Amino acid sequence: MSYKEYKTNNGDKIVEAIKEILKEEQLDYKDNRHFKVHQRYYLMWFAREHSTLSLSAVGHLFGRKHDNVIHAIRQHIFHTENIHYDRTYTDNTSTIRDYLFEQFPSLFR
Repeated sequence: MSYKEYKTNNGDKIVEAIKEILKEEQLDYKDNRHFKVHQRYYLMWFAREHSTLSLSAVGHLFGRKHDNVIHAIRQHIFHTENIHYDRTYTDNTSTIRDYLFEQFPSLFR
């Protein structure tokens, strides 16, 4: 099975997991506290990276527009690059990252 087929087959599971996290963490509300923003950035990146959802579809999940998704992905990359590694970002997203690892271990190899 190719990676694209895998992404297509698991896309619905990923969307359901993200919806569950959004509801539990209340990330679909307008809350600009750093830890909430960081969690949204991570989830938007994850949704785009590991599913076949378009930028608009990812934005719709979060109640945002596609340009917010682009910004979130860029910020995720910025915060996780070795040069700009941000420990606060990693700490703020660790619970979500751990949960997604449990749900989709094959994506974290």
